[in-house]
Amino acid sequence: MSLPLRVAAAILGGYAVVYAWIYALVLILPMDPIEATILTTCAGFIVYVLIALRAFAVTSLRRVWGEIILATGLPVVIALAIQS
Repeated sequence: MSLPLRVAAAILGGYAVVYAWIYALVLILPMDPIEATILTTCAGFIVYVLIALRAFAVTSLRRVWGEIILATGLPVVIALAIQS
């Protein structure tokens, strides 16, 4: 049962983390939004691979999902703070 949850963490969790950080960084970076999107998307590919590797390297499944939730929550809070 652990393997499907790790695969979900690697695929879905990695996507959520990368997308949240792309959105927050586009709002933060002092450059044209299109250039910021391209820059953060390119960096996001590396981060996505690292998250996928981490999902299988950590022994505790709770730790994997906890890290994904924290890594997704932080940029969401930043983006909401910037927009309001």
